[in-house]
Amino acid sequence: MSLSAAVGVLERIFADPAKEVLAVDEVLANAGRDARWVQQNKRWLSNRLTSLVAHDLVESVHGKSRRLEGVRLTPAGKTALLAGAESYRSRGKITLEDIAIQIRIFESQNPSIKVNFAVVSKDVETSRPNRPGGV
Repeated sequence: MSLSAAVGVLERIFADPAKEVLAVDEVLANAGRDARWVQQNKRWLSNRLTSLVAHDLVESVHGKSRRLEGVRLTPAGKTALLAGAESYRSRGKITLEDIAIQIRIFESQNPSIKVNFAVVSKDVETSRPNRPGGV
């Protein structure tokens, strides 16, 4: 699942971003899953969690019996939700907002790194005398 699709699922599951941990039944209810379809819901949740965990948006919460009890938002997941993840839906067109969100997620995952991001017009860039690489 792509990052944009994963963020869409995350938005649906965590309708209230202030709530950082959801029980499995809350996740299924927020996703609009029918509680009567137990096996299908287990497969659905397993598939979604695989992608969400791979993108470092959530982590699984297990009980003492190692049974899945819930889902917890990671810092990157909070950033994706709170940063207005609507821009991820630009479908095929990457916007500056998409890049800025990715940088915030990267910085939240790597607190020892600060990313400086600047956008410069190509016209201005080509007229700069001291470009890197001596060109």
